[in-house]
Amino acid sequence: MGRAHKRAAPSFGAWSTSTCSAAVSDPPLTARLFARGENLVESAMWLIVYYLVFMVIGDVCAYLIGLATEGAFGSQASLIVFLTLYFAFLWVSWLLAVWVTEPKHAAAAPKSA
Repeated sequence: MGRAHKRAAPSFGAWSTSTCSAAVSDPPLTARLFARGENLVESAMWLIVYYLVFMVIGDVCAYLIGLATEGAFGSQASLIVFLTLYFAFLWVSWLLAVWVTEPKHAAAAPKSA
């Protein structure tokens, strides 16, 4: 009655223990970034600042274009145009913020095929 059953280790398909141990032996991304002297908190802060600046600019553009659309085509078309531009500017703002705050040495590094 007091026997404990041993369970077999789960199988993860193509993953093997050598693959997992190699991944664990690599230093984590944060350790590699700190080793290069990058400040992660400052980088994240600038990413947020640039994102907010680009968002405000995009929101003003979406508002002005929506206002012009309302005068020409009515309020229903204006709402559709404004919402489409608003969400498009959210996406574009993020892409621009990431592009602006990307480390310069990472962009200059040659890419291997």
